[in-house]
This record gives sequence, C-alpha cells and structure tokens, in this order.
Amino acid sequence: MECTVIEKPERIFDRNFEWRSLASFVDGSGATARLAIVSGRRRQGKTYLVEALVRATGGLYFGATEAMEAESLQLFAQALSRWTDVPAPPLLTSWD
Repeated sequence: MECTVIEKPERIFDRNFEWRSLASFVDGSGATARLAIVSGRRRQGKTYLVEALVRATGGLYFGATEAMEAESLQLFAQALSRWTDVPAPPLLTSWD
C-alpha cells in the first residue's frame, strides 16, 4: 500500500524529520486504534507541530489542560460534537 504525502505547511520552519515521522504515523495503514506520544523539552514546538498536522489532515486535536476530570471530559465532548457536527455533545462519564 502506498502512503500519501502530507505536505508540511510553509509556516513550519525546518522540522522535516519530525514532520515526516508524525505524518508517517498518521498516514499508516491499519484499522486499529493507535497512540502516539510526542515528548521533549518544554517550549520546543511540539504542540505547534501536532496541531499543524491535525489541521493538515482534518483530524481532531484536543489539548490536555490542568482541569478537573469532569470538566476535561465535558470540554472534550464539546470539541468532539463540533468536529463530528452533531447537535449535542455526548455524555462522557470517564475516559474509558
């Protein structure tokens, strides 16, 4: 199976290796759920890079906050309902 190339936005300077790695993960084949962990020193542009990739692929990005679990679940449900274009957010009671 041939992978499509996800073009790096012009506003992303350099970061070619990082972009290719993330884009390869996003474009990977398979119907199973997967989890990517992006780690590194603070203030190095990890969130900026991931958000740009999500926008480039039409995905959903939900940034972690230091909110209480119930509030975070509600915020995630709202983001999910906007992304899926459903009229009301789902009622989420846990991350499970």
